[in-house]
Amino acid sequence: MPGNLGVFHYPTVLALAVYGVDREIALAYAIVLYAVAILSKLVLGSVIMAIGPRGFSFRAAFSSGPREP
Repeated sequence: MPGNLGVFHYPTVLALAVYGVDREIALAYAIVLYAVAILSKLVLGSVIMAIGPRGFSFRAAFSSGPREP
């Protein structure tokens, strides 16, 4: 599945069911947890790409010229 949609959510719901959490609440928790995990990676990656340490930046990623070491 693209983006691991369902691959993360289903086991989370199953794991929380062991502790007696309702299915709807467990699914909502899984969705929020997944969103927080994905959004934090996207934000951090965007910040790193904007700063561009060691030649790793948006400019370097999309330039068509040769890369310098």
